[in-house]
Amino acid sequence: QKVDIAKVGSRHPRLFITPETAGVIRKNAKTFYGKVLSERIIHDADLLLSMPPVKRNTKDRAMLFVSRKVSDMIQHLAVAYMLTGKKAYAERAVREMEHAADFSDWHPEHYLDTAEMTFALAIGYDWFYPLLTPEQRQKITTAIIEKGLKPSFTGNQWWMKMSSNWHPVCHSGMVAGAIAVADIDPELAQRVISRAVECVPPYIRKSYHPNGAYPEGPGYWSYGTVYLCYLVGMLNTTFGTDFGFSGHHGFAHTGEYAQAVTSPAGHWFNHADGGMNRGVSFEVTFLARHFKKTEFFDRTERRLILEYAKKRPAQPLRGMSQHAPLLMVYLNFPEEKNLKGALSYFSGNEAENPLAVMRSGHTSTAAWLAVKGGTGNTLHGHMDAGSFCF
Repeated sequence: QKVDIAKVGSRHPRLFITPETAGVIRKNAKTFYGKVLSERIIHDADLLLSMPPVKRNTKDRAMLFVSRKVSDMIQHLAVAYMLTGKKAYAERAVREMEHAADFSDWHPEHYLDTAEMTFALAIGYDWFYPLLTPEQRQKITTAIIEKGLKPSFTGNQWWMKMSSNWHPVCHSGMVAGAIAVADIDPELAQRVISRAVECVPPYIRKSYHPNGAYPEGPGYWSYGTVYLCYLVGMLNTTFGTDFGFSGHHGFAHTGEYAQAVTSPAGHWFNHADGGMNRGVSFEVTFLARHFKKTEFFDRTERRLILEYAKKRPAQPLRGMSQHAPLLMVYLNFPEEKNLKGALSYFSGNEAENPLAVMRSGHTSTAAWLAVKGGTGNTLHGHMDAGSFCF
């Protein structure tokens, strides 16, 4: 399918929500899980009001964490504003966006930094558009174009077609920026989005083939998949299609992989160089909604959302908070106690790092065995021929 940039139009918002669907956040805040999560988001947003803008810092690759903090802040403030209409949230977010727009650059030498910053300002610009002055709009969109999108067409952008977590993160950040400014620079936006539509399907076919397992392990599955889900969500909202991304069997079933490699205690099977701690994950909720498979929104995810949402830390954005706000667009599941998933999972022999998981049940006291074979030379892999966890 060819990208028709004219479908973007001139109205805002256009990323994840539209003028017609913007009320979904307030609607979901009345559901069982949405209510407590929205209260936590507002709590953190209140703490952000008095925080100074995040400083640019490229030492020891710290710029990635700068971009993530800016993204974290803008998303919390944006959702809090959508929930309450309190202009203080908008004013604080705009201040953060103007400050980031004044950075000399967004560190394109390490393009994850640039991509996540572009994503952050695209969301902020799009959602706060009616409240921005013409001067603020020009400053923010110029930064998105000059410091976000254009650098992706220069230098050795190896992530463009590489099968690693960088691929969906960088393409998703660029597409967010392109959709946000499509009516200002339609030619550039067309190039960026068409590039993603061309490059992402081969990545999906390779990374999730054949049954959804991810060769870089659950930790990097989460990082890569959350941005792939963002990309699918943005394309569907803007163009009414994800250009066939969801049609790939492995991606459609990767929620089964996430559920399988989560132990009865709620920890990841930590093969590759990921940790064992699973946090609140936008991607699990999105996959459950998008593919209409409620079982993906499993017992662990429900528990993690409630635990995270009920905490009231003295410092904002503690824990796995980065992707929590956008959950409010999709989080409308009822409270359910007895969800059942499969008792076994097999990645398929064709997977880059084949694995099999078996369990006796879905309670916290069930027996569980996860076994990985494959190669030691995959990205983020360990130097062994396999591992297991019981």
